[in-house]
Amino acid sequence: MAKISQDTIRNVIESNDIVDIVSNYVQLKRAGKEYRGLCPFHSEKTPSFYVDGERQVYYCFGCHSGGNVISFIMNIESLNFIDAVKFLANKAGIAIKEDQVNDQRSILYEINREAARFYYENLKSKRGVIAYNYLKNRGIEDKTIVKFGLGYSQKAWDGLLNHLSKKGYKVQDIERAGLIIKGKDGASYYDRYRNRIMFPIIDSRNNIIGFGARSIDETMPKYLNSPETEIFNKSSVLYALNFAKKSRSNHFIIVEGYMDAISLHQAGIDYAVASLGTALTPKHVELMKRYKNSVIIAYDADAAGKMATDRGLDLLEKTHLDIKVLEIPSGKDPDEFIRSAGVQAFKEAENAAVPFVQYRLKKAQDGLNLDNPEEKAIFVNRASDVLADVTDEVRLNSYIKYVSELTGIEEPIIKAHIIKKVKSKNQQNKNIEYISGNNRHNINYENNDVDDKTRVPLIDETERKVLAVLTNSRELREKYIYSLEEDLFKYPFSQKLLVWLRDVTLRNENIDVAELMSKYEEDEEIEEVGKILSMQLPQEPENTLIEGLLTLKREKLKRAISELTVNINQSKDINIIKKLQQEVMEIKKELFNLSIKKSERRGQNG
Repeated sequence: MAKISQDTIRNVIESNDIVDIVSNYVQLKRAGKEYRGLCPFHSEKTPSFYVDGERQVYYCFGCHSGGNVISFIMNIESLNFIDAVKFLANKAGIAIKEDQVNDQRSILYEINREAARFYYENLKSKRGVIAYNYLKNRGIEDKTIVKFGLGYSQKAWDGLLNHLSKKGYKVQDIERAGLIIKGKDGASYYDRYRNRIMFPIIDSRNNIIGFGARSIDETMPKYLNSPETEIFNKSSVLYALNFAKKSRSNHFIIVEGYMDAISLHQAGIDYAVASLGTALTPKHVELMKRYKNSVIIAYDADAAGKMATDRGLDLLEKTHLDIKVLEIPSGKDPDEFIRSAGVQAFKEAENAAVPFVQYRLKKAQDGLNLDNPEEKAIFVNRASDVLADVTDEVRLNSYIKYVSELTGIEEPIIKAHIIKKVKSKNQQNKNIEYISGNNRHNINYENNDVDDKTRVPLIDETERKVLAVLTNSRELREKYIYSLEEDLFKYPFSQKLLVWLRDVTLRNENIDVAELMSKYEEDEEIEEVGKILSMQLPQEPENTLIEGLLTLKREKLKRAISELTVNINQSKDINIIKKLQQEVMEIKKELFNLSIKKSERRGQNG
């Protein structure tokens, strides 16, 4: 990750008042010493989002997002730390020196932007008449062409290459951008895209990172995407997200193709995104989760589209997103449907979208006659497979009742069948933990990086509260910091922050936000720093700190017991086992005394 000097970060923070910056995105009203508005990061009707101009932080009491001006821009514009600093530096007129790595990436962005201009001008010229007429015949309006920057790559073998070369770009860089291909002779180059309608692919930071290309010549492959480059990875980008993320809707509609997304946006459905004709990936899901808490899948109604829907559901159901499926009638894709049936018909289909479990139960019933006992048994078996993956007890019971009413089979029988399915899956996958007795089960998908339950956390709530007090109260920091060891904290992030806080205290200095942010490299860590800085001190901060420290000491002792227990089970030496068992007993006594101490404190405070 590129580095920006602490002085520059400090200058950027000081030159961008958080109230002014946030006001560009949120309508703020003064509320005492602070400003209040509707949170831009989650849907709400009553304002719970506050901006503190004195402390230069924001915090939402609804979704608990918070931070300083850099954190805000990182979240609202979906930028990494470096790009957020650059964004704010540009607003304040502050120059930032680029390192060589960023220079190389910037060149690719520049080349792609110039290529997009070239393609757009082609579309508007005589050379692009065929492509322009094609778009008009598909119902695409001029303003939509402008909005999405649509263009045309002419039939010439080297039209773009010559244009970019005249602009001073090196052939090697144009090749790195994926826009030209080396000839068989190893010396010449030719344009990758010829006689195609061009769709610039724009990331959430408004950089053109690649292109989609639709052939006008039906004898050629219909669609081509940019190859993988330093700035383009097809599995990590959603087409039209740069527009859809700004929609006031609380959900996305995800479609397959460029034209599907464009047609929906043109019809006012500005929350549509496309997966570039590829299967949904964990990265796609992560992108959507940044902005919305609900997703409607509206893939094509043909067999391939239904398969894509199933694969997407396999991925999405392991997240905390609210997922529905929009079934498009008559085997059409969203673009065809909205053009033939109209916006209102699409809206009605959208409103009729069903939860993904209901969709899968409907599919399980396809082709079966439930009046036939054998086929009814087949359906119950299929339905049990579906419901074995439902982890919410209320929803599970609701669907069990639905299947029971549909088939006439009693609920306990269906429950028993589901339990068998879960136990069977438990044997097939050791990552599934089944809690019997009340039909609850938790599934641990360790190899899926979109499952919130399995992601290694950066910090827990107790450590966050303790560090927030130590960070935001100099008096308490100076009183307690020297008595705390790093191993009191479980997570490396917290340990690193503790060391830095101790160093700041030794230097007899106040918290320097720029210095603190520069200590971390990962965007997730920097966002967590912002959240800790934004947290307000509780009414009795010392009590909160002491309670938190007692909890951390108790957790540390529990970790020590677990480690000793593992060593006892692995050891074959009776003397070593006795010694370890004695250590466990001593720690348990310490743990007991700590519990008494905590109870006494609660009694005193109660």
